[in-house]
Amino acid sequence: MLQETDELFQTEKAKPNDEKLALARYLEKIGEIEEKVEATRFVLMENQNFDISGLFSLVADLATDTITKISLSRFLESNYISLQSESINLLFNSMDRDRDGVVNFRDFSDSISGRQSYPD
Repeated sequence: MLQETDELFQTEKAKPNDEKLALARYLEKIGEIEEKVEATRFVLMENQNFDISGLFSLVADLATDTITKISLSRFLESNYISLQSESINLLFNSMDRDRDGVVNFRDFSDSISGRQSYPD
């Protein structure tokens, strides 16, 4: 769906209605991803045995102890989860709460728990 959006925006003869349709499709895709993330968050937080630091360690890059787009992609692939790069970017950006280009443990924890966090 996001690929269709990109194609519409790249078309030289895109009409205003095409751009509106592409934007609507893009926003719809974001909404679908956010719903899935919220459902997963709920299941994780209800599990009494849930270990957030253990999950972070599974996804994080060992060298930097942060989650990067590459480490997130590798984690998803190793668990047979196939997402387009646009969806991985949306997921990553939703977790990178302080917008520094990596997801540290605080970003991850706040993202999973649903807490709002703001840069210090």
